[in-house]
Amino acid sequence: MKQILALLLFILSAYNMQAQNVGIGVASPLNKLQVAGNIMVMEPTVSTNTAPTPAQTFNLINASDFNIPAADSTARIYDPGGPSGNYLPNLEGSALMAFVGGSNTGSELIIESINLGIGDSLIIKDNRISNTVLFAVGNGYNTPGRYLFQGSNLLIVFKSNADASVGSGFSLLVKRLYNNNSAAPELGGFSGNAFFFDTKTGALRAGLIDNAARGNYSVALGNGTSATASNSVAIGFSAAASGNNAVALGRGTALALNSTALGIGYASGTTSTAFGLGKALGNNSTAFGDNSQATGTAATSMGDRSIASGNNSLAAGNNNLAAGINATAFGQNSDANTPSGTAMGLGLTNNSFSGTVVGMYNNPFYTTPQTLVNSGTYLFSVGNGDNAATTSNAMVVRKDGRIGIGTDLPFTRVHIDGGTDASLSSASGHLVIGDVLGTNLVFDNNEIMARNGGANATLFLQNDGGAFEIGGTAAKPGGGAWLATSDARLKQQISPYTDGLPQLLKINPVNFHYNQQSGYDTTQQHVGVLAQELKAISPYMVSSFNKQRSEYYKVDNSAMTYMLINAVKEQQKEIEELKAMLKELMKK
Repeated sequence: MKQILALLLFILSAYNMQAQNVGIGVASPLNKLQVAGNIMVMEPTVSTNTAPTPAQTFNLINASDFNIPAADSTARIYDPGGPSGNYLPNLEGSALMAFVGGSNTGSELIIESINLGIGDSLIIKDNRISNTVLFAVGNGYNTPGRYLFQGSNLLIVFKSNADASVGSGFSLLVKRLYNNNSAAPELGGFSGNAFFFDTKTGALRAGLIDNAARGNYSVALGNGTSATASNSVAIGFSAAASGNNAVALGRGTALALNSTALGIGYASGTTSTAFGLGKALGNNSTAFGDNSQATGTAATSMGDRSIASGNNSLAAGNNNLAAGINATAFGQNSDANTPSGTAMGLGLTNNSFSGTVVGMYNNPFYTTPQTLVNSGTYLFSVGNGDNAATTSNAMVVRKDGRIGIGTDLPFTRVHIDGGTDASLSSASGHLVIGDVLGTNLVFDNNEIMARNGGANATLFLQNDGGAFEIGGTAAKPGGGAWLATSDARLKQQISPYTDGLPQLLKINPVNFHYNQQSGYDTTQQHVGVLAQELKAISPYMVSSFNKQRSEYYKVDNSAMTYMLINAVKEQQKEIEELKAMLKELMKK
């Protein structure tokens, strides 16, 4: 008996529990509300209850379109056969119920009666969206019904094919639907987790939501989220979207029109986007990463604490700053402060107008950013400093075309400084040309040295026969003549040289000073000949050269040595002849 009583109590308890649940399409609901199938929540609408007048009643016309008058809130439409007869084969007609000045938001279609033949069709389209099909029936369809459409531009199209299988047609009642928010009650208060759709504002809420202002057509989901502006979306934890069309996800804050914030991003500029912990404060700006900021219009910052404050600027990396308009800063602790300036590397500062700095810890040349370019503006530099207190540059390129290597103040097209004395060591000198471990030339500030694998090598100057000119004196250690290649095996067209004493006696040595036109030192006295005089005596010693677009003569004195040898021979011959004559005279 006790067991039966306990069973009855259990059944009664289960019944009472189920009695508190509501099921739609469900026989035994397990939840407070359980629906099997679709569920619709919509704002109240209103339509006319007045039947269409004869003037609002239409038959579709073959091969023709007509518009339902904008002033009419309802209409009745028959197939081309009209209310009393079947339609004919091979017909096509349409009617348009157009949008009216924003006042009606939807349309109601009531199929009062319908009977379609095989192959015939009735199609309802949304005329605003590329004729999107909303409803289509055919092939003997004969079921009345009622339908609501969000579209307010209904295009009704009927077609019958060419066969004889026709139906009795249809009678359609169409009505314009108008919002009726005044009929909707205000949404009541709530506490704790909740889910609701506010039909007055079109707002959707789910989660632990503050009962604060709800933007029209906004969405707020999660814990402590808010979407207070029209078309705004907030999803996550404490996400806030207060700008129209703004989106905040995670813990983001989107304050401005069309702004987007993801993660813990903060977007206050119009059409700005912030990711992570980024802050997008400028209009059309974008910020990614950890505390990066984009404050300029259309600026972009990425990384850790990088700031893009110039309009259209870009800062990426760790603690970089792009402050100039169109400026770019990459790397770490690098600043690009001028319009179109670029800094890429570590600890760089670019204050040169439109300049580019790469490397590390450069000397920025200017203490404040340039606002205008000039001939001395540094267009490119490579920093090679050690730290923020010890800055330097490996190379600079200026607007006037001067390049400095080892110097920040180049005085010529290419100015190299800061090297060591040239020696046989591969690491010596200012400039090396060639293979440093093989044949090469090394230069310092006053020496040129030819080397080969760390040893001395021959230095060839104008080896193919060009001129070599020295403006001052030239010295050889220990003195002696300059060497000339003289091996007989390297010579051809050999003939005796006969000039001697007669030519030598005609040569007129002079003392002279060079004039200003020569380009040489005008204070020093020299000994030599006049080329014009020598040319008349020994033209093979005189040749010409061009200097500053004028032709001048130059002299090769080397032949005078051999002329003097021949003169001495001639003198010696005369001496021998005189000695012989004297000897004969002494015998007498």
